[in-house]
Amino acid sequence: MLEGIQEETRSAVTFMEKGAENVDKNLQANEQSNTGDSALYELVDTMFDAILLLNESNKENANTAQEMGAATEQMQRSIAALQRRSSRVGLSALKLDSLVGQFQVTGKTPV
Repeated sequence: MLEGIQEETRSAVTFMEKGAENVDKNLQANEQSNTGDSALYELVDTMFDAILLLNESNKENANTAQEMGAATEQMQRSIAALQRRSSRVGLSALKLDSLVGQFQVTGKTPV
């Protein structure tokens, strides 16, 4: 799931970077014709801010995925340890039951 989000984020970043490059080329053409447009500059700045934000978000998602993977591995190790301990307790109970079965309990009280 996280890999899908990361891939979509990367695609969005690539798309926005290409869009920003096209806008930048258009800005340069405007500058050469001396018809600068400040709104276009603001748009480019906004796009670059969005690209940086998406990039940071992608890094955070990657870190979260790594942390989740590490936590999952730790949980798996803990579950395996609990299963081993549970098996040992079961074996001990069987041995104890076997030992108790060797003794005959009577209702007589020693005098």
